[in-house]
Amino acid sequence: MREIGRHFPAPYQPFLVRDDFIVRADLFPMPGLYNGRLEQNHFVLDNRFDAFLDERLAALERAPDSYRCLDESEPEALAEIYIRLFRVLAEEYPKYVTLDEQSLELRHLDLTADLTDLLHITVSVRDSAPAGGLRVANWVNAQCGVTRLADLLALAVQEDIVIMRLRPDGSHLAEALHVLLPSAWNPLEKLRLGFDAIHEPVAESQRLIASAGKVMKAMTTKGPYVRFGLSLTTRPQLDCHPDWPKPWDDAWLTDPDQLARNVTVRIERQTTRPFPDLGRALFTVRIYTTRLDRLGSERPDLIPRLASVIRTAHPAILAYKDIAHYAEAVADWCEMMPLPSGVASG
Repeated sequence: MREIGRHFPAPYQPFLVRDDFIVRADLFPMPGLYNGRLEQNHFVLDNRFDAFLDERLAALERAPDSYRCLDESEPEALAEIYIRLFRVLAEEYPKYVTLDEQSLELRHLDLTADLTDLLHITVSVRDSAPAGGLRVANWVNAQCGVTRLADLLALAVQEDIVIMRLRPDGSHLAEALHVLLPSAWNPLEKLRLGFDAIHEPVAESQRLIASAGKVMKAMTTKGPYVRFGLSLTTRPQLDCHPDWPKPWDDAWLTDPDQLARNVTVRIERQTTRPFPDLGRALFTVRIYTTRLDRLGSERPDLIPRLASVIRTAHPAILAYKDIAHYAEAVADWCEMMPLPSGVASG
């Protein structure tokens, strides 16, 4: 069976730009060089595409309203945003995506879409399409309205997609969320909420909330920007919706090797892109997961930095992230790791 992502490169290992758990906007201009890598694309296709597609489709099939949440009060504006995002994807991956006024071609999925009516697109599959492409076409064609266009984009990339809207009166809200691989939060709870209300439950977020208006103005009029987030989890899957339990065994606290095999470092690469004429902004979230012991063997230079992040975290942040019961043990494991030559301790 042909794999969709077979020609894509292996994923890279992102990390925080600042080695702490302080909650702030941290919007870094893009393109820009961060952690030695040029960050310039909103969408990053890699050879884990098939694994991502499996989990993303499974999320939609399991509970679509818990992962995909759209305010369809202005469907034409939403459709225009999604078409512009397909244009961004085509600019970043012209080998795989082409777009004109009438049609869209997604060569990595072997799909084409008729764009004559953006609120009622039709997806066609080629005979050579991989099984994943056929599943995408069948799913999208079973949906209604602008949801078809939105779901097609969400399944053509590996990023989760949020559309934020800034109204003329200065109010703001999450207008559309395709968060198919959430990090322990429920997307449905964020629909139509403002930037400040979205972040109100986050521990130590007072400064971020106080600057909500400025952040939303920057997102919708400036940029693009990139930022990074970090968390730990004992659920190795990409989908960490709060509906799913997180495995835990107290024995891991007394066995560092077991702990390292069962803790996953979860990095979020996030980007923003403004659409000022529409008063809207794209916010993407791309998940990168690496088991702690693998991170130690493959990127030992990041281990002292991870220890520093954990040691500097406010207890309320560790509690909010539900890692307070094992964060110190992870930091201890990191500090026990021998440092590679030329790497300074945190």
